[in-house]
Amino acid sequence: MSRMVELPDDIYQQVEEAAAAAGTTPAGWIAAQLPQQESDTPAESQVPISQRLAGRVGRIASGGIEALSRPSGNAFTDYLVAKKREGRL
Repeated sequence: MSRMVELPDDIYQQVEEAAAAAGTTPAGWIAAQLPQQESDTPAESQVPISQRLAGRVGRIASGGIEALSRPSGNAFTDYLVAKKREGRL
């Protein structure tokens, strides 16, 4: 679908010059000036991913009874403490 918009000559000339400078058509230049449409939740895109995922660890069930992850943070800390005691850190 197309629509026509009437512009005064001086305004159209300015749009045409701006479009030429940008390497596009007057319609393309006008479209580029419009605000970008946001998603359904515009504020969500501004929230850091760490906050959006907070509290979601372990919320996915695999259907099995086995552990899907290990407490590797404690193991790594214990490794560093032992290495420091040995004087290798």
